[in-house]
Amino acid sequence: MVDRAVWRTKSEAAYYELRDRVIDGRLPPGTDLDQESLAREIGLSTTPVREALRRLEAEGLVIQRAHFAIHVPELSRREIGDIYAVRLMLEPEAVRLACEVASDETLKQVRLILEDSLAAKPGSLSPMDRLQINRNFHRGMYVASGNETLTAILDSLWDRCDRYRLQLLKQDTTVESSVKEHQEMAEAFCARKGQHLADLTRSHLLGSSETLIQLLS
Repeated sequence: MVDRAVWRTKSEAAYYELRDRVIDGRLPPGTDLDQESLAREIGLSTTPVREALRRLEAEGLVIQRAHFAIHVPELSRREIGDIYAVRLMLEPEAVRLACEVASDETLKQVRLILEDSLAAKPGSLSPMDRLQINRNFHRGMYVASGNETLTAILDSLWDRCDRYRLQLLKQDTTVESSVKEHQEMAEAFCARKGQHLADLTRSHLLGSSETLIQLLS
């Protein structure tokens, strides 16, 4: 999910390892987390693991209630609905702004991300691979808005959304429709059609949220 070259401390190493395990389901929803067991598994002491869990708790990826163990929260229709409600308010505006201020090089980079995903042979990408490509594609556009506060908020929402989206990307039919929508979005972005891209993004998010809520029903 994240380039491990950016690790600077043991707590960061523990954070990214545990974060990936929560997102990809190796730590399934409802799992109680034992700090000592986790530390042994990833080859670190309990201190960086404890710090990592605190960071994950702040991001909503794990929960600790009074007198109870830290655990991975269940997938929730309410949570994913809340996440998408905020994304629907912010992400279309971010990409609309990006069309106005993005450099030509950024336009090319987003196009290349899409082309790389289209060039992959059917079945050659795992759901986790598709999850990363999908995120790179969307992030490439909203980061280009140049608004660091907006980017930080969207990054946080995507962090909480990824474990839900992984379930969606396991559905072959949704992958096919998503690629088509990404093609339209990339064309609008490269043509700097901000309002059109905002409309496409809003429709894309609505479709994803509706499908996820149905899967959770």
